[in-house]
Amino acid sequence: MIPKPLPLEEALAALPDPSSLAARDALAAVCGPLDVQTLTPVLGGASGASIFRVATGSERYLLRVEGAVGPMFRRNPHRFRAEHVAAEAGIAPRVHHVNAAAGVMVTQFIDRRPLASFPGGRVALAGAVGELLRRLQTMSPAIPELVEYPDFVSGMLGHVRASGLFAPGLLDRHVERLSELRARAPWDPNTLVSSHNDVTARNILFDGERLWLIDWEGAYRNGPRVDLSIALDSFASGPEQESALLSAWSGESPPAPERLDAMRAITRLYYACFVFTLSGADPPSSPDADLAAPSAPEFVDLVRAGLVCPGTPRSAHLVGKMLLAAFLNDEPAFGLADVMAAGVFGADTGLDGL
Repeated sequence: MIPKPLPLEEALAALPDPSSLAARDALAAVCGPLDVQTLTPVLGGASGASIFRVATGSERYLLRVEGAVGPMFRRNPHRFRAEHVAAEAGIAPRVHHVNAAAGVMVTQFIDRRPLASFPGGRVALAGAVGELLRRLQTMSPAIPELVEYPDFVSGMLGHVRASGLFAPGLLDRHVERLSELRARAPWDPNTLVSSHNDVTARNILFDGERLWLIDWEGAYRNGPRVDLSIALDSFASGPEQESALLSAWSGESPPAPERLDAMRAITRLYYACFVFTLSGADPPSSPDADLAAPSAPEFVDLVRAGLVCPGTPRSAHLVGKMLLAAFLNDEPAFGLADVMAAGVFGADTGLDGL
């Protein structure tokens, strides 16, 4: 469904009062008090923000109004700073206006093209994503620090275990596995780099010429292999794409994939826990006592057969269990990112045609 433009007053009236007033002021500051007549909703985000395309004369902007914070998270104080720094580095769209207190921002609008139209196909796209990550991790100034990622993921897992979604003891093996992985790859605070922390197909825009990275709500300085691991699971559908991404990121011969196994597993656990916050919106009548999960191809077959409806809490819960299974082994999770986008958000990653 293609969203239709809404009259300005109708769109603003749907926002909470403080946000509505701040959004009106932001539009007036950027576009002038009388230039904006309609706002067109932009769908597909995962953060709960209200996002609109703004057209005024020959210019187009993006208005973003933050949503409520979920039970597992707190607001990142560095999000706007991160977006400013990334925009100055040419990685994120230009920032025109920010009201940090109200969570309102106006940025450059990027006319999104399907990732499937990227010249050279998946291998070239993977390489371009690796280059984008290299630029992000070396940009100056660096994004500030916030939390130690493994500690954060451990806290998320504790929240899921206490949520009642699963039978007691069912996730004990995952706690043990996380401890093993942390021992295998100790956290080194001296290696931290600027990180987006959600480098998935939802947050990469292709404008027909180049890539942009958007949605910086979770950005802070992190371990260099966090964004890399997420990007590999999102854009490497096989060994050739994996090698292209790693080579572009490193600028030389890619590191051995097994050196990334621990962090790739931890990032999968992060997304599993994140997904369960969404499926928990419709909690089961009794705790789930079965962690059996389909493979990515099997999940696609379930959707095609009409047995799973993408974008529903049940679908999200099933994808979460697939991510838990991927966390417990070191095997490649090729195709899982596309499944997560469709199964959890009901969205196409734009990669299918590549």
